[in-house]
Amino acid sequence: MSAFEEVRPGVSIVREGNIGTSIFVVVEGRVKIEIGRGSSEPLLLEVLGSGEVSGKLSLLAQRPRSADVIALETTTLLRIDHRDLRAAIVRNPTLALALLETPARRIIVFGELVRFFAAADLESRIARRVSAWAEVHGVRRAQDVVLDLGLTQREWAHVAGTSRESVSRLVRSWSERDWISRREGRLEIHDRDSTREVAANAGLRPDT
Repeated sequence: MSAFEEVRPGVSIVREGNIGTSIFVVVEGRVKIEIGRGSSEPLLLEVLGSGEVSGKLSLLAQRPRSADVIALETTTLLRIDHRDLRAAIVRNPTLALALLETPARRIIVFGELVRFFAAADLESRIARRVSAWAEVHGVRRAQDVVLDLGLTQREWAHVAGTSRESVSRLVRSWSERDWISRREGRLEIHDRDSTREVAANAGLRPDT
């Protein structure tokens, strides 16, 4: 049965390895997609916001979930049961193509991330995610862009596949250059050109 649900921050909506029986539409709020959550070094792959859908590929392919989905803030979801989804696809077959478009694009993005992680230094990895998420989730305020995802420094470390201490040093370095400010999990981006330039010029320096 399909229904709206309200989920508190930190609650797991989908668990990696479970069999999918429904998809979720983010009506309001944000969720994160993470793999390896039970390990010492999980990897935060993506943040989804209002209007985005999770769980399509697992449900349509009838395969176990490939990642955890966790609420970053109080989030309203529309849970669509597999029976309701299949009935809708029977009535409108083009819906299946629309549902597959986003997972296919995400597979391409994840492939790019793997290649990028193999080649890029820490600063480039963080700059790339900051630049991409600023485009999708950022709010412009005067000359700045505010990125309020509620991520802790540990979660930013999961984004880059590094340690919290390394992220802390990088944030301090960017703050000293007046590229960003960080307040209570919120990033205020003052110099988008510099972060974009770093993101575009992945180097091979080791993490420090």
